[in-house]
Amino acid sequence: MLALLGWFVGQAVRGLLARVPRGLDCPGRWCGWGTAALWSLTGALAVTGVLPWRWVPAALALALFAVPLVLADVRAGRLPDPLTFAAYPVLGATAVFAEPQAWQRIAAAGLLLGGTHLLAHRLAPRSLGAGDAKLAGALGLPLGAHGWLAVLVFAPLAAALSLAVALGTRSRTVPHGPGMLASGWLLVTL
Repeated sequence: MLALLGWFVGQAVRGLLARVPRGLDCPGRWCGWGTAALWSLTGALAVTGVLPWRWVPAALALALFAVPLVLADVRAGRLPDPLTFAAYPVLGATAVFAEPQAWQRIAAAGLLLGGTHLLAHRLAPRSLGAGDAKLAGALGLPLGAHGWLAVLVFAPLAAALSLAVALGTRSRTVPHGPGMLASGWLLVTL
């Protein structure tokens, strides 16, 4: 059921992305199939007890944003503002739903990750894009709900995944979004 719902939601996001200013088109059915796969995996993790049920909305929301953002970053080298900005209230609300007593840590983690990535962007704008800094702040919200260990593990894990992408390509530029989103989703769900 989650796979089917994920496919429809992913396709709806694909349609919305094509309509925003400087819109992006997710190739083929990747938005739908990618979201369906992650939503299905989230459901399986919850049913088997690996993922507590209160974390399911956060994992689904993160997957909803992750698939089109990864595709946008790989295809166009940018993370569209409509998605990165929309991620803040959605990921923030689902993080507070998962851990209501941790709202201060959730906000602090979002500020910490967003602020450090913004500083890195300001110091070396060609190395880390503004979209990456915006995305880091949004990812900090569910990571903060998990605790400071998840926040601290996020940066080196994301860097390692970006390095793996860099080693696997001959391009002079490396999209950081895929590594950030993959590590964020893994830390939230596992």
